[in-house]
Amino acid sequence: MQQIDNKDLYFELKPETLEDLWLLTQIISPNDVIYSSTKRKVALGEDKKKQVTKIIAVELLVKKLSFESQVLRVTGEIQNETDFTAVGQSHTLTFTPGDTIKLQKNQFLKVEEEYLNKALHSKSSLNLLVLLDKDDLIAVEFSDFSFSVMIKEQGLGSKKYKYNEVNEEEEKYQHLKDLLKKQYNAVVLMGPAHFKDKLQQYIKQHTQISPITLQWSDVSSSTIEQAIAHLSKTGIIENSQLSREKELMQELLIAIEKQEKVVYGYDNTFEKSQMGAIEQLIITTKYIEKNREENTYEQINELMRQVEQTAGNVFIISSTHSPGTQLDGLGGIAALLRY
Repeated sequence: MQQIDNKDLYFELKPETLEDLWLLTQIISPNDVIYSSTKRKVALGEDKKKQVTKIIAVELLVKKLSFESQVLRVTGEIQNETDFTAVGQSHTLTFTPGDTIKLQKNQFLKVEEEYLNKALHSKSSLNLLVLLDKDDLIAVEFSDFSFSVMIKEQGLGSKKYKYNEVNEEEEKYQHLKDLLKKQYNAVVLMGPAHFKDKLQQYIKQHTQISPITLQWSDVSSSTIEQAIAHLSKTGIIENSQLSREKELMQELLIAIEKQEKVVYGYDNTFEKSQMGAIEQLIITTKYIEKNREENTYEQINELMRQVEQTAGNVFIISSTHSPGTQLDGLGGIAALLRY
């Protein structure tokens, strides 16, 4: 993310990746204003049959955001009157990587500021993780905030290697060859015994890449998040959002099991926020989106602001990962308490 301009609560930003667009859904809030140009078809002539496309400048009061199909959509009400628009008209702006967004914040929560700082100061963080053993190979692209399974192959270590010239590391390399043409911050091979080391040497011989290898016993889709969390401790993805989400959820579940210093659900959490008892407020992206759709985001926004004013921390975790899914099962909102 590039920051082109910033004056008080006004920001001019240029998202460069899909990850930047996702982060903007956590930075932009209802009642913020976005300044942008947009295209509108306008009917001309007395019979209104002729249409032309006009580019107009709009000021949009944000009501709803969504990020899907690699596009950020911002829906709201137009605040400026032009020859072709009226104040109060509903309109939707769309943004893709490379577009410029001019944003006037209504207020700037600490959690929103942290998301913006991460986007502005983090280096390109796309990495490739390969989990492998004799039979299986799983290739995962991951960043500080998300991951995607790109390849999943099973049964590679069959008896066929006894009858032809293809060895195991060459077979695995052929599956990875197209991915290895991309530019990654790091390529990491994790698996048991010598399989990862043999593949590492093969990749070094055939590319300019020098993969990192780490010991890992369980090569399965269910351990991907655990493997990424383990990588965070090595410094490869230092201060990873994914790792922090997992740690927070583990801490929350332990507190629930012990029935100490924890609440979940909106009513219980709101009551504790009124007392200034919240040390860490945890909310899922699904819960925030639900409140935006139901026009009740203001009360969630006020809750987050109140927690920050009483020296608490606010964490927004993604509902697309298992920690977020677990919290959604508890209502999407919870808090670890001081007392």
